[in-house]
Amino acid sequence: MLLCRFIKLLLTIPLNEAWICIFFSISNNSFLGNANALGERKGYICFVTYSSVSEEQKFAMFDSIGIGIVLVDDNYTVKYINREIEIKANIRRDEVIGKNFMDFVVPEYRSETVDMIEKAKTGIERRIIVRAQVKDKGVWIHLSASKLGNYVAITIIDFDKIVFAKEELKEKNGELQVAYEFAKNMGVVTDLERIFEIAYEKISRVIDNVDAFVISTVDYEKNQVIAEFVVGENRRYPKTSAPLNDRDTLTGWVILHKKEVYIRDFSKDPLPSNPKLLGTPMRSWVGIPLVYRDMVLGVLSVQSKKVAAFSERDIRVLRLISTYLSMIIHNAQLYKELMDKEEKYKSLVSSTLTGIVSTNLENRITFVNKAMCNMLGYMEDEMIGRSILDFIDEKSRNAVLEGIKRRKMGISDSYEAYLIKKDGSSMPALIYASPLRDDSGNIMGTMATVLDISKRKELENKLIEAREFQRTLLHVVTHDLKTPLSVIQGYVDILREDFEPAYLDTIEDAVENALKLIQDVNMLSKLDMGKINDAKERFSVISILKVVADSARSRFRNAKIEVECDENIEYVGYSALLREAVFNLVINAFKHGASEVKIKVFEDDKTINISVADNGPGVPDELKDKIFDSFVKYGKGGTGLGLSIVKRIVAMHNGRILVRDNEPKGSVFVIELPKN
Repeated sequence: MLLCRFIKLLLTIPLNEAWICIFFSISNNSFLGNANALGERKGYICFVTYSSVSEEQKFAMFDSIGIGIVLVDDNYTVKYINREIEIKANIRRDEVIGKNFMDFVVPEYRSETVDMIEKAKTGIERRIIVRAQVKDKGVWIHLSASKLGNYVAITIIDFDKIVFAKEELKEKNGELQVAYEFAKNMGVVTDLERIFEIAYEKISRVIDNVDAFVISTVDYEKNQVIAEFVVGENRRYPKTSAPLNDRDTLTGWVILHKKEVYIRDFSKDPLPSNPKLLGTPMRSWVGIPLVYRDMVLGVLSVQSKKVAAFSERDIRVLRLISTYLSMIIHNAQLYKELMDKEEKYKSLVSSTLTGIVSTNLENRITFVNKAMCNMLGYMEDEMIGRSILDFIDEKSRNAVLEGIKRRKMGISDSYEAYLIKKDGSSMPALIYASPLRDDSGNIMGTMATVLDISKRKELENKLIEAREFQRTLLHVVTHDLKTPLSVIQGYVDILREDFEPAYLDTIEDAVENALKLIQDVNMLSKLDMGKINDAKERFSVISILKVVADSARSRFRNAKIEVECDENIEYVGYSALLREAVFNLVINAFKHGASEVKIKVFEDDKTINISVADNGPGVPDELKDKIFDSFVKYGKGGTGLGLSIVKRIVAMHNGRILVRDNEPKGSVFVIELPKN
């Protein structure tokens, strides 16, 4: 029937003005083809054009054909639709003619449609299935295009919806398979460089015509776009950066507007910005924003030297991969940020002068920094896993255990405690401790910072001693020094009335006592204030002991002094002060009634010990703990400062002095000096 009508129409056109359209139809699924298709395909309309037929006559022929025909110009503007389209689409010609044909094609299929039309201009036929939108109604249609004079003729056939649904499902399954393989290849990759490499490898395999590939990220703080991964002309390009704006780069425009861009032909298409194109000129460009939770992380872009190189299917694949890529990049950036923070935290914790230690609920050490190890003299692996109580002095253990109980109750506090160093010595410390919690807020142990307060304790002790010295000095001035001066004053008054030579001896003794007192106070003051001009030196111990013995014999002619010391024993310290300390012990013994003194030196791995033993009356037990305090006297005579001076001199050498009973009688004073 259709063929008969078509032949009748042809008969009305004079042959000398023939614009002949020959129609072959063996099925309803006919196509509009070109002359070359004749004889090769069945079911095509073949146009052979001549010169003198009016457009009205041509359009009248198209109205008689049972398939949809649209004529568009080079700008895709609709110039004509036939009657079949008006009927099937329920649309009038005046609603279509003059509008852009692409307005009726769903956006994701427009690039394929443009590609079909552009190929038709060059004589290449292409058939595609697209989604059209007419009056808010979507329909799947099959398109084909041929060049027809100054127009492109597009045939439209409405296919069965089930057929197209299957085609769509098949295509989407293919796209999902690509995305699945991409995600699977990523695995647990956290290195951005490797992530970009995998993305490039996958995209270049599933999308044709990729001549350049770029993944860019954005640094909002520096307001920069960074081209992190650039491949073009089969080689990698170095990383570059550019200011973030929507004027100078297409990538910047995509980031700031959060929209994808497809430039089908750089020479014809309007550009949203004025990009500075480097390297080999490209003809088409696609940029997909990498968006994670409404934040643009960067842009995935592909470029080609061909016009309209990428199909709608390619764009959909890029969108799908970009969705996964955005999440993966976000996670990788979080991981890197976390690692950077952890490294910075470790560096900060390791370099701080404050000791840091953490324990679990069993009081086992789980972390300790370098400062803490240095404080106690241990290596890290010597402390990890051990109980924190192993490093607590016995006198502070109860306080620490009470603190641990408070930590388990969620209480933070600070307290002082004494820690045990590797060498066995005790170190005063100020501890700030807080509960250590997991991500759920459950207490999992203790985190503590530890300050070595040895210097502070030393200063506190010096302050106490200074205050004591002030009281002592006041006592000296007001009492001890006043007594010999009063004696002198009294005997001077007597001499004015009756001169007696024996009085001069008494005056001389009083003057000597006053001078000795002044000398001792002066020495005590220098030691307390650290005003010692001497420098430490290495010396032979026996050399200073011989001087002490000789000086003592000159003062006490009947005294018996014995020195026992290996001539090879040497020590590094203040030789003059140590000589003064031993001399004070010897003089103190003879002043309190001793007739014999034995000085003996012995050493072990850690200390050199100087003992001064006498056969005097000894020191009462109740005074043994006080004898080295200022102005504590026992027996007759003395200033009460000699042993206090000895104690300070020994302390300057980080040593200690103690006293015990001698057998069968007398006292033994022992000076312990550390070798180090």
